[in-house]
Amino acid sequence: MALIRLGGAKNLNFLAIAANPLSQMFKAKIRSLYFADRFLNVCSGEHLSMLGKELGFPEKLPKSEYQYLLMQLKKASSTLNSW
Repeated sequence: MALIRLGGAKNLNFLAIAANPLSQMFKAKIRSLYFADRFLNVCSGEHLSMLGKELGFPEKLPKSEYQYLLMQLKKASSTLNSW
């Protein structure tokens, strides 16, 4: 499946992930299940955008990029990294 190849790639192509015709929710679930160490398990596009905005990430990024950035933030936090 192309989405799994894209999610596991060394250099993530967030625009290619966004272009996949599956629904946002389904794509996010696949990413967070297959790549739990790369993509935070938040699947709602609305929630990803809201969290990104609240944390100061650029607006209108692909949802997969928010999922990835949130995971990087979680990993970098001594409080959150064990959750």
